[in-house]
Amino acid sequence: MPATPHTAQYEIRGFECDPLGRIHPRRLCLLLQESATLHAAELGVGVDTLIDGGIAWVMSQLKLEIDRWPTAGETLTVKTWPEAASGTRTDRRFRMLDRNGQELGRAITLWLVMDLERRRPTRLPEFITSGLEGVIRSTRPTRLDPIPSLEEAHREQRIQVGFSDIDMVHHANNAAFVQWAVECVPESLWSAHDPAEVEVHYLSECRLGDIVVSQYAPVEDSVTSAAHHRLIRSSDGVEVARARSLWRRR
Repeated sequence: MPATPHTAQYEIRGFECDPLGRIHPRRLCLLLQESATLHAAELGVGVDTLIDGGIAWVMSQLKLEIDRWPTAGETLTVKTWPEAASGTRTDRRFRMLDRNGQELGRAITLWLVMDLERRRPTRLPEFITSGLEGVIRSTRPTRLDPIPSLEEAHREQRIQVGFSDIDMVHHANNAAFVQWAVECVPESLWSAHDPAEVEVHYLSECRLGDIVVSQYAPVEDSVTSAAHHRLIRSSDGVEVARARSLWRRR
């Protein structure tokens, strides 16, 4: 972690939590995103600046590792910094701490810049590379291992993309994908386990009104409770994301 990461604190409120008092994964991801948004603005590469130039940040991969989930009434400290940037990709890291400074978890996020007219990734423009030059520690962003395709679903749910899922880029926010994936996990797993890791690879956009099919299957030969997930756009059968999760018994 660099000497001066961006730091923000958030009070975890009851309505952000599940029946067991844990913050919902979607809400946690939104808090990470908010910290990244604030820091990017400080560095001169914020959302508004990019959109004015016809481009936008889009997340391509997320790896979330949680040692202990924050609960209602706690204060969560999020530290974030850009780790690396090169070509078309940036690597942003996070650490999550409780009020005593104990680490609750960490995250790796990989980002692309999307041309808003073509809806395709583009090379990092010069003002972004120069804005990050003084703070990044590497020109080699991490590459997460591929996630195997889910071959046969054990459960699936159909979800319609609503207005509350859509962000300023006019597509479903990355945190919504996390929710859609874990929503398909059986209640028996949720009630006896905590998510220890959630990794999502984003493959295509979802727009308002799309129907997304969330599929889940346990990893049968796993020593721990592990699962694979797949999100499919119903209208054309395109796989919009694939994910894996690891669950720790409570």
